[in-house]
Amino acid sequence: MPGLIESLEKAIAKLYRKRVSRRLYEQSSKAVEHGPFAGMKLIAFSHISSAPLALKLFGLYEREVVDFLVSQKGMDTLINLGAGDGYFSVGLLRSGTVDRALSFEIDRKGREAIAQNAEQNGVSDKVRIFGAADGNLLQTLQAEGVVPASTLFLCDIEGAEFAVVDDALAEFLADATFVIEIHDFLFADGAARLEALKTRLGRHHDVEMVKAGPADWRGIAQLEALHDNARALVTSDGRKKLGLWLFALPKGQPSR
Repeated sequence: MPGLIESLEKAIAKLYRKRVSRRLYEQSSKAVEHGPFAGMKLIAFSHISSAPLALKLFGLYEREVVDFLVSQKGMDTLINLGAGDGYFSVGLLRSGTVDRALSFEIDRKGREAIAQNAEQNGVSDKVRIFGAADGNLLQTLQAEGVVPASTLFLCDIEGAEFAVVDDALAEFLADATFVIEIHDFLFADGAARLEALKTRLGRHHDVEMVKAGPADWRGIAQLEALHDNARALVTSDGRKKLGLWLFALPKGQPSR
């Protein structure tokens, strides 16, 4: 019985979070209202969930990652593995952080969402959409003429990062800037996998581990007006584990 009650509690909380997020979206301009991606139009559809809509709408989604990426200057290309609905691909293009985005997404509906978000924001000609980042990734990047020194590499592929970011890719992107979401908790030997990844990138990069912090909703009227419980839910990432990212700058570059 305790297991059933806990499952029901989680399901109800998840549904309530989605409902409040959708309501806020429908009452909005349907574009990001705050932060570096302000003005970016958002479709309601996401191939994963509508639950993060409010976070994206108010510019609170993964702000640690957004702030780090937009602080990088002189960049040309974004390589986005696990591009989802294109939030980062389109946002970094609109903010002027990069000039093109190579977006890899395994899910067909996700690829459709990327295309729709790119089109309604007028950047379709700057977004290249691919399927899964597979064993041909390195060859694809080379064929696309990627120049590592002016490249941002953003990766969120649910644990596959430990295999995809292998020695050959790390060597090719020795001068690139990395942000990798870490899913070590999915593996019994996750700690060892993470250490191996840090060592692999550490040959050419200064590596920093960054944990997710609380969303700062102060000054956002729509969120301040909510019941405390609703606000807590829609400003939550809904993760099973605390968000953790690996940030890596080429050695010799100033730290963020």
